[in-house]
Parts: sequence; C-alpha cells; structure tokens
Amino acid sequence: MNRAWNFKDLTGQRSGRLVVEKLDYKDRFGIIHWHCKCDCGNYTSVTTAKLKNGKCQSCGCISRERIIALSKARSTHRKTDERLCNNGLMKKESAITRSVFA
Repeated sequence: MNRAWNFKDLTGQRSGRLVVEKLDYKDRFGIIHWHCKCDCGNYTSVTTAKLKNGKCQSCGCISRERIIALSKARSTHRKTDERLCNNGLMKKESAITRSVFA
C-alpha cells in the first residue's frame, strides 16, 4: 500500500546557518530528509525533526570553528602570552636568542 506523503514543506526556511533548498529523500523508516545549503557554501542532508527543534544549525562548520578557536586559546599561556609546547613554555624570540643566532 502506497501512502501519501503528509508533511509541511520547509523549502526556503532557515535554521541557524542552514537554508532548506529542497526535499532530499524519505528513508525506509518514513523520516524525511531535506537538502540544505550552509552559509559557508557546503551542502548537507538534515531530517525534519533536527531542523524544527534546532539540533542541527550548520553543516559542521560551527564545530570546526569552535575547535580552532579553542586550540588557539590553549596554545598560549594566559598571563604571559608565550607559546606552549609539550614540555612547558616555549619563549618567543628574546634578546638572548637573537644575539646568539645573529
């Protein structure tokens, strides 16, 4: 028996950085997936539920941006602004190193 697709058309709606472009597909469980374009230019497929409840805000670019920002914040010492390495602080160029290698 073939059932009619009863769903609200979300084409053109925005959820975070995603804009719904068209219906992508309906999976074997009856869950509808939408073809969305992110503000960064990537495309992704998102379910209706994730679009409506705001669980999916982007193609993953927000997570990547947060990881990059966090790694930059952790790569320097907070008080002295010196770079960190595996065995402690790695000093920026100092007068001593400049005079030795000059």
